[in-house]
Amino acid sequence: MDRIRLYIDEIIGYKNSFFIHACIFANPDNCDAFEKDMTKLIDENRNVLGKDFKGFHANKLGESNWTKLSPIYEKVIQLIFCNSLSVHIYLESKNKYDKNREPIKNWLKSNLESKDDTNKVRKAFKNLNPNDFPVLYHRFDMLHIFLIHKDKYGQNCEFEIYPDSSGKVTDYKEKSIEFISSDLTKKTFDFYSSFDILANAFIETFDEIGYIPNNNQRVINFSPTDDSDCFLIQACDIIANFLFHYLNYNSGIIDKNSKLKANLFSKYFPLLKGDEFVRKNFTIIDNKLSCINSEMKINITK
Repeated sequence: MDRIRLYIDEIIGYKNSFFIHACIFANPDNCDAFEKDMTKLIDENRNVLGKDFKGFHANKLGESNWTKLSPIYEKVIQLIFCNSLSVHIYLESKNKYDKNREPIKNWLKSNLESKDDTNKVRKAFKNLNPNDFPVLYHRFDMLHIFLIHKDKYGQNCEFEIYPDSSGKVTDYKEKSIEFISSDLTKKTFDFYSSFDILANAFIETFDEIGYIPNNNQRVINFSPTDDSDCFLIQACDIIANFLFHYLNYNSGIIDKNSKLKANLFSKYFPLLKGDEFVRKNFTIIDNKLSCINSEMKINITK
């Protein structure tokens, strides 16, 4: 069975009116090759990036440092395609986002908090502290990107999923919890493994709102990851940020930063009728880009 790694980062629009999810996926060898090339890129440009360089964060790239840094950021995009990595960008309105993720969160919450002694999920996680439930809720809902698009990522595959995460959930990386299997055997494993178990339980039992049927696809690793530890998530951040500024620029928010990033985004992700696409789905409120189409769902792949 083939193995695919999927990396996810997101940008949230004004007043949560829309979400941009940038995903990169490929086999482990190609992902590892990209990470090595990124290390080499940093070493070759250490004099430009500085000795205290902490990673590629697109919100730190702007008009003032564009001439100096944009060639290196562009090289990151080039390395994505040089290493045969695939890119999937998904834009969705708040309405679509809520519809897509709420069933996942509700399923998880109802099972973990169930008072039914025969409930398999609650039974398995009986020894999990209820104070830890919210950590699962808030990251597990990132699974919806995989669930509604897994036909794009591959069939008959094992998946490693790495959503960008920071804050409390990363504090649990080294934590262990006790799991009770169906034969009542107690097993101890790391906290992040609970995401894998729950993800596959959900995939096997849940069929709502157009989730793609399971085609021999299994999650073997669902690990929330701080982008500072992962160049592939940083690459997702660059794509999402540049698209955000592309939308800004084409909606009429004409600032130099948006123009520069929009032009670079268009160079690698040409969108036909960009102005029309923006006008149909977005408007400017309080000088901020806001989604006006509650049914918006747009896929961009390359």
